[in-house]
Amino acid sequence: MLRIGFINSASKLLYSCNKGKVGASVISQFSIASLLTTTTFILHVKMSSALKTAEKDKNAKKSLFNNESKEKKITRSVASEAERNWKEHYLKLPLDEKRKEYSCGKKYVLLDEIESWSSYASKLKTKDRVSSSFDVDEELNMKISLWRGDITCLEIDVICNAANGSLLGGGGVDGAIHRAAGKKLYEECVKLNGCDTGSAKLTGGYKLPARYILHTVGPIGEKPDALASCYKTCLDLAKKNNLRSIAFPCISTGIYGYDVEKATPVVMETVRNWLLTEDNGKSIDKIIFCVFLIKDVSVYQENLQMYFPVEKPIEEIPEKKKSKSSDSSKNENKEQKESSEKKKAKTGDSVKNESKEEKEQKELSERKKLKIEDSENANKEKKDQKELSDIKKPKTGDSPTKDSEEVKEQNENKSEEKSVSEAVVKDADIVKKKEKEKKKSKNKSEKGKEVVQESYL
Repeated sequence: MLRIGFINSASKLLYSCNKGKVGASVISQFSIASLLTTTTFILHVKMSSALKTAEKDKNAKKSLFNNESKEKKITRSVASEAERNWKEHYLKLPLDEKRKEYSCGKKYVLLDEIESWSSYASKLKTKDRVSSSFDVDEELNMKISLWRGDITCLEIDVICNAANGSLLGGGGVDGAIHRAAGKKLYEECVKLNGCDTGSAKLTGGYKLPARYILHTVGPIGEKPDALASCYKTCLDLAKKNNLRSIAFPCISTGIYGYDVEKATPVVMETVRNWLLTEDNGKSIDKIIFCVFLIKDVSVYQENLQMYFPVEKPIEEIPEKKKSKSSDSSKNENKEQKESSEKKKAKTGDSVKNESKEEKEQKELSERKKLKIEDSENANKEKKDQKELSDIKKPKTGDSPTKDSEEVKEQNENKSEEKSVSEAVVKDADIVKKKEKEKKKSKNKSEKGKEVVQESYL
């Protein structure tokens, strides 16, 4: 209405000016000024109305805030309600849809893919096996598993996080779990106000394949009681929330400086005692020891065989006796190796000696043949000489001197024959002795071979 009245007044002025024959330039300037004043006036009116409506909205919001402040204190905040909704959203999602949101993609590991400790231990080599003082319990062995891999890929009920006191993420396993779960895990951990050493707190798993996360704070340094408390509280919370499969990383063995070889026996004893108390064994289906480093695998294998044996137990031997027996066994093994090597060398030497003896025997046999041939030739020559001497003798009676000479020749022939026969006999005796020595060496070599075979077996 104000706008219409102002325009009417301006039009009357214009009409009067035209009637009084005023210049066209004056009329145009007046019309422009009047239009500008009208627009500024209109804008001022609109701004004042907008400010009034804004003040009304503020007053209304203040009254609402004052009326609902008590209710907001009870429910903490709207943000906490939103976080709860996100947590329930991930927990209530169907499995096929939730797998699409896993941070690991399709690299998740199912619980059925992880073999039990009994089947794992059966594949160990004999040199890696360790004796135990406990009895074999197949039910416990089926509940325990050793697995090397990424804990953020396990599709189970709950995984444990080796967290720090703030629960807001860090390095190692803690940082890996926070990165894989997403920002919503951090927002939930902020509301938990940290955690004490040896205790644990439960959160959702969000984008992890695991449904929940148990955050536990391990001790700095070697504190067995605090470390045992970490595992015990986690198992108690899993039982309380009906979580039947749980995975543990190596807690406090990284930056916190707890030696793996000293920490692992504490862990095994705590888990074994917890499973055997009351009905704890019935409340859980699988406890997975998740290791990442190769050196940790050998330590866990050794300790699992001691606290969860698969084979029958062997009586414990004192440390001194063990050391003595180990030293004696080492010495025996060394002696056996040395004896086997010596026997091998002897057998090789015996073979060489046999070949030498065979050559010598051949040479002796050839010499004997030559001697026999020489003796035969000498006898023939002597006979021929006798025949010639008989022919040269006169037909008259023989003189005594000739008879004595013939006797001498006969005696000389006999002595030569005896010497030849004695030489032949000696050679035969030598051959017999060498044959006996051959037989003895062969028997020794055969016995040595048998002993070597037995040592190898």
